[in-house]
Amino acid sequence: VIRLLYIYQVSDKWKQAQDLFHAFVRSGCHLGSQDLDLVKYFQVREAWEAQQYEKVGSTELLFLSEARKKYSGARFEALYWQWKNGDRSLPLAVTNGEKRVLTSSFTTYKIGERYAAFGDLD
Repeated sequence: VIRLLYIYQVSDKWKQAQDLFHAFVRSGCHLGSQDLDLVKYFQVREAWEAQQYEKVGSTELLFLSEARKKYSGARFEALYWQWKNGDRSLPLAVTNGEKRVLTSSFTTYKIGERYAAFGDLD
């Protein structure tokens, strides 16, 4: 069983952390660079399609162009739409076809107070 509690103050970085956490669990706790690239591709593509251009700089645009070629095909398209619709339990590991099932949970907790002793939590 893997449980993660993500504590934040104001940012929306928890969503990216949640995606990476679920990808990590799906990969059997062995995230490879291809898994990270696929999650990044989904995130950048989603921002581009939602016209959130402030999230897509020149580096991300170049990455998106290359990733569209790398992750073309029905399998990745289906994974993207399932991911976009909130299914973060997909078997994203592209290095092998195994599906590993672990019990896991990702929980967020937003705090309103500043905790200077710990520095910036975002």
